[in-house]
Amino acid sequence: MAPSAGRPSVAQHYDSFSTSPLAVPVRRIVLVDDVITKGRTLLAAAARLQAELPCADIRAFALIRTEGFVERLDHVTEVCHGVIRWGGGDARREP
Repeated sequence: MAPSAGRPSVAQHYDSFSTSPLAVPVRRIVLVDDVITKGRTLLAAAARLQAELPCADIRAFALIRTEGFVERLDHVTEVCHGVIRWGGGDARREP
């Protein structure tokens, strides 16, 4: 895992994404990611899609969420529901 400063920012991710016109209206979108650390990639993808599809309900799923550098993981398979928000100039994941 790269140090936080070495990973792309939300703005860099946002600029790397593009959308194409859709032939049918979209009401619900589920973004899927393998691992979520801070949530920058998912936040940028959701923002890019929301800009093009303002009425869409956008959700995300990640198989694994990091918990920082911890010695032991006791609840790897535990389901977690949370929110990723923009705050303090970066993505903020709760939990």
